[in-house]
Amino acid sequence: MLKTYDVVCVGGGPGGFSAAIAAARMGRKTLLVERNSYLGGMASTGLGLRMNARVLEPGGSIQRAFIQHMKRRDGWGEPMTFAGQVAYVPVNPELVKLVMLQMCEEAGVELLFSCVPIAAEVAQGRLKQATFYGKGTSVCIGADIFVDATGDGDLADLAGAQSVSGRAQPAMLLFSVCNVDVERLRACVQSDPGGDGVREVCEGRCFEGFERLLAQARKNASAPLAARFMRCFCSAEKGRMIIAASCAPDTDATDPRSRSAGVESASLQALELYLAMRKGFPGFENCRLSGVSQLLGVRESRCFLCRARAGIVSPEESSVARFAAKAGPDAVYGVPLGALLTRDLEGLVLSGRCIATAPEASHTVRSMSACMVIGEAAGVYAALSSPRRQDPVSADEVYAALCHMR
Repeated sequence: MLKTYDVVCVGGGPGGFSAAIAAARMGRKTLLVERNSYLGGMASTGLGLRMNARVLEPGGSIQRAFIQHMKRRDGWGEPMTFAGQVAYVPVNPELVKLVMLQMCEEAGVELLFSCVPIAAEVAQGRLKQATFYGKGTSVCIGADIFVDATGDGDLADLAGAQSVSGRAQPAMLLFSVCNVDVERLRACVQSDPGGDGVREVCEGRCFEGFERLLAQARKNASAPLAARFMRCFCSAEKGRMIIAASCAPDTDATDPRSRSAGVESASLQALELYLAMRKGFPGFENCRLSGVSQLLGVRESRCFLCRARAGIVSPEESSVARFAAKAGPDAVYGVPLGALLTRDLEGLVLSGRCIATAPEASHTVRSMSACMVIGEAAGVYAALSSPRRQDPVSADEVYAALCHMR
């Protein structure tokens, strides 16, 4: 089969669904391709949203609409703040899937589920079409421009875009447990602060550390435990906590064998941690395993060589997305348009964590809130682009369109 579109977005997570909606709202015939049978990516795993990027103008209209939809349906929990900045929001994962789907439907986005890119056709330095595989069938799709929001940059890599490996941050597999006696945990921490290396954060809604308890767990575990530090977040449901400790530090997310080994190792660690928590972690004695993330949480994989990099910018520098930086109250991380465009390939724009980012900005730029805003900018750029256009799309044009969408 061969179909053609104005814009094809690959990857239905925060950076892909927002790109598709932005392009469709600007009147472009848009297709969104997703490897799962639902939208949301890591945002729909049931283990909360990382929202540690404070969005500055002009972007974020699609993100704000998403949050409003979630709040109206009682699917948005109370945000947790660290050092005055929102870092984590408990959400209803099933509503994430349905709200994103509904928003795509309302915008007129066509959807193709259960498909992954397996080939790309490039002619005269421009990506012309891509082949997707799903359910034993290959689907060939052409587009004026493609948006790669796969996280690992799978389509860009297939098309030959240059990249380097980025694996400084370990992959992690989150899991959740229910029937936790949070009040007992909090009372133990308050009666003996630091006694087990546990620290209370966000007024008892998050606990971190657990260094001494983890050290004891490593001695008794039947499988290796890589974790030296654990963080537990309270979820939207009483007594249910999300556990961040099961990691796979040597995983190459772009290699299927390495990724499989990482999933296997992290899953076995999750089991060992769960058993250890029931045996000796205060408040967790009667806990029950309630969920394991369907997706390995990858922070870094391919880093593409682009025309610019996201990082700290001055107020006058042109950016298609801007976020508050940790460097100071007036510091700003800016995403120049060139950070979304590879050096050597036309007909493709990057979205999400695979854009080019300076090391100091990567923690902020890869968060879910940032990915939604970057995706919106990528979708606007894609909508404005055309192989028949004589002059390139400028950052000022994207900025003006984002202001209009706001």
